[in-house]
Amino acid sequence: MIAVFRRNSSCDEFRRRGALLACLCVLLGSGCTYLGQVKAQRDYEQSHRHEPKLATAKHILQEPTFFVYGRIEGDSADHSGAPVVVLAVSNDLQPDEIVDVFRLGRSGSFYGMNLPEGNYHLVMATDRNRDGTLQVDEIDGSTTLSLDEETYPGRVAANMDLEGDPQTRITISTFPVDYGPAESRSLERSLFYPEGTLRALDDSIFSRYMSELGMYDPSAFMEMAPLMFYALEEDSPHKVPVIFVHGMGGTAADFESMVERLDRDRYAAWFFHYPSGLELGRLSQLFYDIFLSGQIIPPSETPCVIVAHSMGGLIVRDALNLHLERNGQRKVGLFVTLASPFGGIKSAAVGVARAPLVVPAWRDLAPGSSFIENLFRKSLCGQVQHRVLFCALTDEDVANQEGSDGVVPVDSQLSSLIQAGDSSITGMRASHAGVLSHPVAVEQVNEWLSVIRSPLPEPQLQLISKGGFVVDSEQQPGRYTEIELHILKTFGYLLRALANGEVEPASSHQEQFLAALNPEVPAQTPAETGWVKFTEDFPELAK
Repeated sequence: MIAVFRRNSSCDEFRRRGALLACLCVLLGSGCTYLGQVKAQRDYEQSHRHEPKLATAKHILQEPTFFVYGRIEGDSADHSGAPVVVLAVSNDLQPDEIVDVFRLGRSGSFYGMNLPEGNYHLVMATDRNRDGTLQVDEIDGSTTLSLDEETYPGRVAANMDLEGDPQTRITISTFPVDYGPAESRSLERSLFYPEGTLRALDDSIFSRYMSELGMYDPSAFMEMAPLMFYALEEDSPHKVPVIFVHGMGGTAADFESMVERLDRDRYAAWFFHYPSGLELGRLSQLFYDIFLSGQIIPPSETPCVIVAHSMGGLIVRDALNLHLERNGQRKVGLFVTLASPFGGIKSAAVGVARAPLVVPAWRDLAPGSSFIENLFRKSLCGQVQHRVLFCALTDEDVANQEGSDGVVPVDSQLSSLIQAGDSSITGMRASHAGVLSHPVAVEQVNEWLSVIRSPLPEPQLQLISKGGFVVDSEQQPGRYTEIELHILKTFGYLLRALANGEVEPASSHQEQFLAALNPEVPAQTPAETGWVKFTEDFPELAK
């Protein structure tokens, strides 16, 4: 059963209590897992008391940590793709202690790490001989960083860019550093995204083990999956990005059924895969920075769709508050939430009050928390379409808008702020986790997102679907860059049609491409320089 509503009815207090108990079990996780994490936290605390180290402190849930990220730039681009490694080194508690290591770096891309409060040297080094060890003479640059809550009240240190400098001189006693096997050697390499971004949904970083780390040991999670932005395929600017955001204890793999039904010729699946135990305000800031700000993923004429489950809906809704306060960012065409507790969850407050190990996210999930109270400070009306899918376990509860989905009470899913005209509301019979694979829910989400289309006209999309030209780079070594070859292979037929006047330009980028066909106008973008070379080398194919 599926039904559409515009108004809310009162909820049955008795049924809500049953949902409260069920939800507490979910928040605490399985008994063995939770008790094991309680012991692990005690071990961290005991180890830190015996021998204080920042590398240990960052794993203690109650210790404040800061997410640090920035761009890797500079001379490392000249080292033929050799791994670029970023180290966080501190002398606060131990001499030259390596507190964190980012292994998936390359010039022109981004790094990220989670660090406790303290003072650091951020060191950038390039493993030029690719032996898995960094020597002092392989250091390319460094900068200093002091992390405290007065300087970074949101505990996000953004835009900490690192630039290679051949004159860099720094002495660190821990060098040489064996930074371990570079995982990127076995990963699909992307031309546009950071190393390690392209993953299949059965990748180990989307496993249940990782979801448990994300709840109880966020720093360990981010050592293994530091990027938080993942995709299934190379960047395709003509496709509408669909950003999937999991809930507490979830992973990107939770959306497998929805991704299987996605029209991959028109839509690209992106994932915000994050440690779900962190404070929700920090996670919403990171979501905004990565996906909406335009600083990491450049703004595009193509709108995006966001599909969020459970707690993920709260993270994105708060990020949209930031999005609506600022200009020049990616356009959000549609925001879909599935079984999200917009009114909070009472069992989170129970966990904060009674549990031996408190996950920071629980404090924000508790009804009446500052996060919940400020969640709807900006209205989405007229700016972002919001589709709410709420769930209950019986048809009667769906019709009466009461009960729960086995985890989240319906009255929390249908918070009075949601009812105020901010959203379009649909209800269906499904469990909290089951909604993600329920055929009716999957079909409904696809129907909603089908109204968000690429800004390119249909004739151009048809040409793109046919591909382009494969140029044998070995016959002309160094003639074309990797990106030029990729563009010719992916968009070659569209470029030819534009150049020959068979289709009209549909964007400012396409108009610029046509202008660059004039010999007096210098070609600048890879599409322009690649096509100019192609017309010189293969004039018959170009026409």
